[in-house]
Amino acid sequence: MTEQKKQEYVNRIIGSNPTEIIVTLFDIFSDYVTEARKGYMAGEHGNEESREALDKASEVLKHLKSDLDFSVDKELCGRLYSIYQYAGELIAKTIYSGSFDHAQAALELLAPLRDAFDQISSEDKRGNGLENLPQRVAGMTYGRAGLDEAELGDESNRGYLV
Repeated sequence: MTEQKKQEYVNRIIGSNPTEIIVTLFDIFSDYVTEARKGYMAGEHGNEESREALDKASEVLKHLKSDLDFSVDKELCGRLYSIYQYAGELIAKTIYSGSFDHAQAALELLAPLRDAFDQISSEDKRGNGLENLPQRVAGMTYGRAGLDEAELGDESNRGYLV
């Protein structure tokens, strides 16, 4: 994943409510699996970059599992946990079998969940929980990179206050 794409995800997460963060995690998972697909094309059984991308996709699934709050709805969380666990097993099968079909199945398994979380994210009125974040401004500059971001405000007091 490129640094620019990572920064886009960071910006999405900063401005998101908890449900939108889950949607972003699904998108990150999808990007890593799609990135891994390249190593399985043309009859290859996955190269080092594709295995690394699948490892990162597995890490995203671990985050999704750890974000479940069983105290709110034990049955629903149990079902989601099982789905995430199975998707992780499919990713592992992709790595050791050399067949991308398992990773494709994991993508197809999680796509409806991503869409469901996306639909309910508009109803989630909780804020992002982050206070004292600097205001970000992006625009064209005269530099070589083209698009830069600047932070406005007090840089010494960011994030949570303890």
